[in-house]
Amino acid sequence: METIIQWDKDLFHFINHNFANETLDAVMCFVSQRWSWLALYTIVVGVIIYVFRKKSWIILLSVGILVATTDLISYRVFKKQVERYRPCRKEAMLEFEVRQLPCATCSEYGFVSSHAANSFAIAVFVGLLFYKKSKWWIAGGLLWAFVISISRVYLGVHYPLDVLGGAILGTSLAFLFYKIIRLKIE
Repeated sequence: METIIQWDKDLFHFINHNFANETLDAVMCFVSQRWSWLALYTIVVGVIIYVFRKKSWIILLSVGILVATTDLISYRVFKKQVERYRPCRKEAMLEFEVRQLPCATCSEYGFVSSHAANSFAIAVFVGLLFYKKSKWWIAGGLLWAFVISISRVYLGVHYPLDVLGGAILGTSLAFLFYKIIRLKIE
């Protein structure tokens, strides 16, 4: 386990330090802000309403409950139980200085990343909804979720394992929620 934790710290340091530049700082700050994706969310909601018509309320309600569940589990179950300090906290006691940008808040615990969990939950759920119509939905969604997740490492507020854990949580819940509502929408 110690070896895995060390690899996680090394990969964090590599991403957090080696890619640093002003342009990427601005991009990653933008990507990491929840409001930045409002236009995309609006388009996706519009497409869901257009494609599923009367059944769209079931889907949109499911997405809301999915995100709330993902958020609750990532915070209450994982962050509060695992208590792994974020790399930006002095309690993390890293051997190197963390490059944290001011656009990212450094709360106490980071495992699992709620940003990663929520973005992967939405990406996978919506991707599964539209998978039969176009495989690009899932590919685009996963790319979007990956970029959000890696931005959290770049900004200095999560380790790679934090975002991997969030991705697994969000993906798992998305599959579960999709299986539950699939019969109601087909």
